[in-house]
Amino acid sequence: IADYSKAIEINPNYAKAYYNRGLAKYDLEDNRGAIADISKAIEINANDADAYFNRGLAKTALEDYRGAIVDFSISIEINPNDAEAYYNRGIAKYDEKDIRGAIADYSKAIEFNPDYAESYHNRGILKLILGQIDSGCLDLSKAGELGYFDAYDVIKDYCN
Repeated sequence: IADYSKAIEINPNYAKAYYNRGLAKYDLEDNRGAIADISKAIEINANDADAYFNRGLAKTALEDYRGAIVDFSISIEINPNDAEAYYNRGIAKYDEKDIRGAIADYSKAIEFNPDYAESYHNRGILKLILGQIDSGCLDLSKAGELGYFDAYDVIKDYCN
């Protein structure tokens, strides 16, 4: 953080220094500080998909799910093939009680990364909530095949 602060002192328009300092603050669970720095990086360079993505993560940590959805959506507009952005937007949508929207985002994450076990797991659970038992159980089975072994506990409880 001190090194990035020094770089910013030398060049106050150095977007990458703000972004990296924001990441360091996020790693230290200073989510408000992370948002402030990443927002400054975005102000300087509005086309950085990673900045929107990581600001979305910090907003999610602060339970600002609507704000996180906006940031993940902008990240996706800039980089439409980012499975991680779809996955994390799906989490935020679920937290906002948009189950169908979350399922759609998990499906997009799987489209761009067919081995995304966590997306299969989360999508499977949401399908179970909607009463789509067969499809949900198949997603959970795929998550287990891909190494997300907690899926088998859900299968044992809900898919027999």
